[in-house]
Amino acid sequence: MTNSLEQHSKKVVDHFREILGPDATQHITDSQFEELEQMVRSAIADELELVTEEFNETVKAIKRHIEKREMEL
Repeated sequence: MTNSLEQHSKKVVDHFREILGPDATQHITDSQFEELEQMVRSAIADELELVTEEFNETVKAIKRHIEKREMEL
């Protein structure tokens, strides 16, 4: 998963560089772009964690529903 996050964050930052163009990017250091990649990667990881938690809660709710229905039978 980490490799996928790294690839995606790099792709986002590379696209951002293209949008900025050479005039703007000459004023931004590689270190700053790397920091931006880390920020993007962190934001994606945070969102994935939230989605995972929501998914797990949904699975638990479905299991409770199934168990309740089985008890009614």
